[in-house]
Amino acid sequence: MNKLNLHSITRKKRKYSSYQGTIGKIADNHIRRNFESNKPEEKNIVQSMSRKGNSLDNGLIESFFGIMKSEMFYGQENNYRDIEELKLAIEEYIDYYNNKRIKTKLKGLTPAEYRSQSLLINK
Repeated sequence: MNKLNLHSITRKKRKYSSYQGTIGKIADNHIRRNFESNKPEEKNIVQSMSRKGNSLDNGLIESFFGIMKSEMFYGQENNYRDIEELKLAIEEYIDYYNNKRIKTKLKGLTPAEYRSQSLLINK
């Protein structure tokens, strides 16, 4: 890597620190989406929101966002001319992550291949 002047981007490790404010209070849902034709309660879907500041409740997605930012955003912020270009880059990255990016933890498969494999086994 040194001969080719290549550098890797590494995320800084930090110790988990929990929110020190009100404990146990459910955060208000500030996200409003138009579900007029598909109301969650009609599908027996129950809204679930973790306590404010409790990132351990959604560790998997927090991990994904950290990886995504390291691989396609940090150090490249100026490559995106506007929010639309950034949105497109995020969509492309998600497709890459699911369908092309192999992971050793998934036996050298992509997440999509790994999920398909487990679906075939469970049939």
